[in-house]
Amino acid sequence: QDKQNALSNNFSSFFQYANAAGVDYQLGVTTTDVDDQYCPGFGLPCTGPGPKGKLVGTATNPKVLTRSTPNVNQLYAQKVNVGTNGSPAEKGLEAAELALTPPLITTENLGFLRQDANLAVVVVSDAVDQSPQPATYYLNRLLNVKGFNKANMFTFNIIGPYLPGGPSGSCSYDDPNQGVDTRYAFMAAQTSGVKAEICNTNWSTTLQNLGKTAFGYRSSFYLNGSPDPSRASTIKVTLDGVDVPAGAGAWAYNPVSNAIEFNTSNPPQPGQSLTVTYYTACF
Repeated sequence: QDKQNALSNNFSSFFQYANAAGVDYQLGVTTTDVDDQYCPGFGLPCTGPGPKGKLVGTATNPKVLTRSTPNVNQLYAQKVNVGTNGSPAEKGLEAAELALTPPLITTENLGFLRQDANLAVVVVSDAVDQSPQPATYYLNRLLNVKGFNKANMFTFNIIGPYLPGGPSGSCSYDDPNQGVDTRYAFMAAQTSGVKAEICNTNWSTTLQNLGKTAFGYRSSFYLNGSPDPSRASTIKVTLDGVDVPAGAGAWAYNPVSNAIEFNTSNPPQPGQSLTVTYYTACF
């Protein structure tokens, strides 16, 4: 609950980049509970079923919040306070897949996805992922939501448990015996997302960084094809039709990730049109 409170209290930090850049965002929330029922025992009543990927909403707080939603900051604060009575098996990857794929995305969550919009999944959890499938399965499923040729349009981001010895003080993990998360970290690394520590007391900075990535900030741009290695020096980059020379701290081609990487202090700005022209290898 303390982490949910920190998340809701730092709305302005999370949306700082989106508001400054005029991003036309849509935001929905679900939980890591995808179980039919949870029975804690000890004479306590069973709870459930969990949302199972359904976006949470009420008559006064719609499932999808947008830039034009009245009182969006108050509604966001309410929406991310999902409570702590769900299943103890946190399955964030499973929940994300269920939320963004059929049948939910064409029924309960219809209208959330937009073809021309970037997609960012943000998981906030004090437990490691316990979803049933390998992390590579969820990576492929989630990349396919936008399409594998649109890898630039998807990021996976995590605020989770990453202190090897566990946290100290008032902050705690759900189950310290589970160890440090690796599955969410893998997803973030594969999609150039943000990985942050949930017991970091500076939530404002964490959410500023996360918000920039979630709402479209990019310094790396993956290419759809593979440039001919013998002609890599002929790669041409333009911003709004103006040539941007390689080197001199502007940009470089990374053959390992097959991406154009800009200097993080001077990346393309929101609304600019980036074009990369190159020769592909013939086989």
